[in-house]
Order: sequence, then structure tokens, then C-alpha cells
Amino acid sequence: RSLAAQAILVRALLASFTAAPYRHALVRWGQELHDRFLLPYFLWRDFEDVLEHLAAHGMALPADGYRPFLELRCPLAGALEVGTARIEVRNAIEPWHVLGEEATQHGTARYVDSSVERIELRALGLDAERYQIAVNQAIVRLRAVAGRDVRVGGVRFRAWCPPHALHPHLGIHHPLRIDIIDTWGKRAVAGAAYHVWHPEIGRASCRERV
Repeated sequence: RSLAAQAILVRALLASFTAAPYRHALVRWGQELHDRFLLPYFLWRDFEDVLEHLAAHGMALPADGYRPFLELRCPLAGALEVGTARIEVRNAIEPWHVLGEEATQHGTARYVDSSVERIELRALGLDAERYQIAVNQAIVRLRAVAGRDVRVGGVRFRAWCPPHALHPHLGIHHPLRIDIIDTWGKRAVAGAAYHVWHPEIGRASCRERV
């Protein structure tokens, strides 16, 4: 069913562009490609625009049929409750850099730096004037996306230290310690630790700590 959904989406896009080619000027997003479109919130909003485009050309596809793709790639790692507010921690997308060629005993190799990962912090109903979110004691800048109720931010970090990396001087940042800070009371009111294991295990968790 997943393969069928992907094939239908690609064929629908090809049919829509054949009937009405895209003739608008391209947008130079720059750093926004990483700071915005690699986070699951904006990724899904962008995909909803794609579905609206197809629906406008008579090829409507159900959004629920594609939600499992996002949940599989960017699952919910955990959540924190602060009164009536909720802070969700989700896995986000992080490109892996291909390094330059290196000579090995068996020939020439090009290593892939998979040591950097990204998470999304999504604040639902958290008062922006009172509370801040800190990760490893650094304040995370959250972008307002739906008025005062929803704010989203991303954290890029070094998960492990491979023998070949793009930035070998950077240390390991995990576990990520997430704190919800009450700026009025000048104290942390909730916290969590995001743990990363070796990629061969492929597990991550976000557990609430007292």
C-alpha cells in the first residue's frame, strides 16, 4: 500500500505538470531549507500545499493516506506537560554529508558522516512571554506558526563520534537535556533527557525526569 501511495503521488504530479506546467519563478530559500523544511511540522504543511495543488487540478488525494510516511520518518519521541501546555519532541530530518575520497587498505573509500542528528521541539499552548525551552543550557528559538498557541524550533546536535567526520573537533552533545524554564519564577518547571544510542541499535527515547 505504501508503494502504491508513492506511485499514485508521483503520477498525479506528473499529470498535473503536464496539463499545467509550473511557470513561476523559483524561490531561493537558502538556510531556510535546513532551518525550516527539515522539521516535520513544516514538512507536513508543505506537503499539504502539494495536495491542495493536486486537488485544484482534479486529482485530490487523501492526506491521511500519507500521514504514516511522516510518522515513520519523524516519530514522536516524547512529550512534556506544563500545566495545560504540551511540549512535543520529534525526530527531524538531517542530511548526511559525503566526505572526500580517502585511501584505505582495500582501495579508495568515501565515508558518510552520519553523526549529526536533529530533533524538533513543538510547543502547544506554552506562554511565550513566560516560558522558554533550553537544550543543554542553550535557549532554543521557537518560531510562531499558529498565533500564540503553536511554536516550533529545531535542534541540531552531534549524536556520536565516528572515526571520519566533517567536523571531527566537535564533541558529542547527547544526552540532550531539555528544560522548560519559568522566566518569572526563575526556575525550571519541567525537564527531560533525550538519549541517543549507537546507530546500529537505532533507538532513541525521551524520558521525563523529576
